[in-house]
Amino acid sequence: MARSTAEVTARLTREGLNPRWTILSPPNEFRNLVDDSRMAGKGDLFCAVPGTKSDGHDFVRAAAAAGALAAVVERPVEPDVLAQLVVRDSRLAVAHLAALFAGDPQTRVKLAGVTGTNGKSTTVWLARQVLSGAGATAAIGTLGVTGPRGELRGGDLTTPGPLDLASILAGLGDEGVEMAVMEVSSHALDQRRAAALSFEVGVFASFSREHLEYHSGIEEYRFAKLRLADLVAPGGTCATDAGESAWDGLPVPPGARLLRFGLESHADVRAESVCTDPAGSTFTLAFDGQSAEVRLALPAEFNIRNALAAACIGIGMGVDLDHIAERLSRSAGPPGRMEVLAGSPASVIRDFAHNPDSWRRVLRNLGESTEGRLIALGGCGGDRDRGKRRPMGKALAELADVAIVTGDNPRSESPEAICAEMTAGLAADTFTIIPDRREAIRHALELARPADTVVLLGKGHETTQTVAGETLPFDEAEIVRELVGARLAAHRVLTTRGIRRALDLDGSGSGTAAGNEAADPDLHYTEVSTDTRTIAPGALFVALKGERFDGTRFLGAAAAAGAIGAVVPRGGADPALPLQYFVVSDTLRALGDLAAAVRRATRSATPPISVAAVTGSSGKTTVKEMLACALSTTRPVHRTAGNFNNWIGLPLSVLSAPSEAEAWVLEAGASVPGEIARLTEIADPDVAVVTTIGPAHLEELGSLEGVLREKLSLASELSGSGLLLVGEEPDMLPKAARAMRAGVIVAGIGPDCDFHPDKCGAGAETVWFEKSGVRVELNVGGIHHLRDALIAAAAAEAMGASPAEWSAGLRSYRPVGLRGLVRRIGELVVMADCYNANPQSFAAAIDHVASLEPGRRRAAFAGSMLELGQISETAHNQIAARLGEEGFNPVAATGLFSRAEFPAPAPRVLRADDAADVIGEFVEALAGNEVVLVKGSRGVRLERVIEALEQRFGESRSDAEGTPGSGAQAGPGRRELRAEGED
Repeated sequence: MARSTAEVTARLTREGLNPRWTILSPPNEFRNLVDDSRMAGKGDLFCAVPGTKSDGHDFVRAAAAAGALAAVVERPVEPDVLAQLVVRDSRLAVAHLAALFAGDPQTRVKLAGVTGTNGKSTTVWLARQVLSGAGATAAIGTLGVTGPRGELRGGDLTTPGPLDLASILAGLGDEGVEMAVMEVSSHALDQRRAAALSFEVGVFASFSREHLEYHSGIEEYRFAKLRLADLVAPGGTCATDAGESAWDGLPVPPGARLLRFGLESHADVRAESVCTDPAGSTFTLAFDGQSAEVRLALPAEFNIRNALAAACIGIGMGVDLDHIAERLSRSAGPPGRMEVLAGSPASVIRDFAHNPDSWRRVLRNLGESTEGRLIALGGCGGDRDRGKRRPMGKALAELADVAIVTGDNPRSESPEAICAEMTAGLAADTFTIIPDRREAIRHALELARPADTVVLLGKGHETTQTVAGETLPFDEAEIVRELVGARLAAHRVLTTRGIRRALDLDGSGSGTAAGNEAADPDLHYTEVSTDTRTIAPGALFVALKGERFDGTRFLGAAAAAGAIGAVVPRGGADPALPLQYFVVSDTLRALGDLAAAVRRATRSATPPISVAAVTGSSGKTTVKEMLACALSTTRPVHRTAGNFNNWIGLPLSVLSAPSEAEAWVLEAGASVPGEIARLTEIADPDVAVVTTIGPAHLEELGSLEGVLREKLSLASELSGSGLLLVGEEPDMLPKAARAMRAGVIVAGIGPDCDFHPDKCGAGAETVWFEKSGVRVELNVGGIHHLRDALIAAAAAEAMGASPAEWSAGLRSYRPVGLRGLVRRIGELVVMADCYNANPQSFAAAIDHVASLEPGRRRAAFAGSMLELGQISETAHNQIAARLGEEGFNPVAATGLFSRAEFPAPAPRVLRADDAADVIGEFVEALAGNEVVLVKGSRGVRLERVIEALEQRFGESRSDAEGTPGSGAQAGPGRRELRAEGED
């Protein structure tokens, strides 16, 4: 847009830049504004900007030769060449003139800006989606420009230069965009690229070391970030991370308000009741006396903080809290930011983290939520801050179970030399160097077992790699898809033809959505998923439907994430989406049928695959883990991840089995009659294991006899050569099993058991036994763990492992998650079992804790035992009596325990319906040297108690913590319908 000399002079005068013309007379009008002499043309105004590598003042003559009529300069240069307008700061001048020549786009587009070391891209991505329901909204940042319909338009700078920025905003205004959210980098703030902009909201996110190849020190870097506050409009909003001390004393502009966001109690915009796992996060968004539930498709605390920052932008722009929560819950994650590239056989995630602090955040969060090993791969960019290299290498080696140091964008440097700098001073056995990033990815995937997580750090969304000055194609999503595709045992079934056969569809049964009629019958699907938050490109999405949930609402999200097919109920297909549909009457049944087809296909595998299925009222997860370990010395093993044991979780466990596994150990749970029988149809086990029978899920199963019938139905589909193996307790279990079929093996301590030890012992922190000339000692305490180990050993022997083999494998067993793990938190000794609670398991836990460290005071945090039906009140009173008799004091009695009767003399009892209401009081009641039992059903979420104990008394540690030595099942985390079943 042409502008007159008078307009140019007036704008610069208004902004206090003291413009004055040199002796040559200026023209009347300028056609365009440029800051690159190579872009100059006839009639232009050239701005001479001093840069980090070159100075625009050196190119005034070149601009004149190209036809420029005048130049904006900080000092007269070549005064005889063309008219010059001298200003005190040409960087500021070009920013304000860019807005003038673009027609002042901010009169049409309101802006929010985000700065900080990490999280800018994710915050901007989420904020655009939060605002988009209130008006057409765009985003500008590292991912490029995101248009109002969510389309990515590319870009090569976090914050574009002032001319490009003004042009982008003008174009967005022409499209009808009303609001835009943008990343504002420290470079941009230092170079005044955004100086002409006014922000309704300015967000200050995380802060740590970065870009010291540009800034002279960390304080200068921080000061550059603080300049965003100067650009917040009067009456606007500044929002700071409440957990970040770098923003203390932020110079909030007069008339602007300050919002602090975070998980801290003093935050204005808070996340409460937080729960996070590899698939995402849930929390309550709280502000100004209001609250709303959020279900975020991104894991980890730092992403919750990013979501809170996005909420602050919504609040600052006048969006109501319910709308903010609803939009956050519908938001997909940004490309390359904790992005799931594959869910099986192992989870594969890529993230743009590229500094020491962000690496540590990602690795810590994934390490805490990964059931198996964390395999991390990353490198440092060439021609960038070399001071980051050793801290990044140290973070990788310390926080990953397997650390692979590789190339990133080496640019002009040697990738081998960069890797050497990253690993200087580290023990040689803590890392592997593979400079070629593609080969490093291949190696990581070959190492990965189910339940492991592979994280690719550094490149994120990038699709190129710069090596020796040459930019080459390099898309980690494509590479992973190529390398993972053929690794699933389901590979042969997951074709259009194979799926139709598995679901028994005739010629009219599959979808006929527009454009899908001629689908390739041999088209391969990369995986089966029920969760659009973790779905991988090329996947088949199964749209499950529950009482309060309909997966067909997420078909668009599945297609956007790269799914190419969907199993849907009749009437559920959306013909506008590019998906191949498989229409069925029951999608949950179809999920099981797909898994059953995969199991049938494995019957003809070479070598043959053997399958064990494990159920029981207590101990089934522990036995599953122990059995997987016991078999791991003989063959590759696949096991159920977590407690993915119901009629959603077990099929997903089967469908995620890697092709190289020669044994599967699957867990089967039941909360309603008939569930085990259906799971047995799917798993078709060679060995069926029932650990024990107890009063659990009585609301649906009715009685202990009903539990017995349900659990023993695991053997209903066993072939003649199949084996039923049961534990010794209670007596009714082996008695009923032997009445059911011949050849039953009973495993336990008693001499009447078919599989029993020659010698054994169970202490507070270890158990051991001797049998067949081998000795096994495990770092877990309690007689129940001894029984579990004997059941696992018996099953392994039945599946072909020798005593030498199963004993070697069993010794590698480590407790998983918060399942009976004894840990030390400062001087506290804590036994945490936050997964399973019924009267039988609760009594065993009390006995175990009572045997730990005699002489110490004992305390308990008791959470509800769920689904006990008519015996619930009696069962809770019985456990309360046991806690009192064993001298536990204090006791936090929460949920159903809050109404339980404790014997006289009663301990100090802290009662609350909601466990969260008494956690703080319980922690304060401890001296810090007690033995503490934390026990409750999974739904009570008592892991929050462990977090509070860690915050109060120090970091937790356990010599027993680690990774099972077996292969393990990868599977998605929390699902859109719950894939995790019975505790």
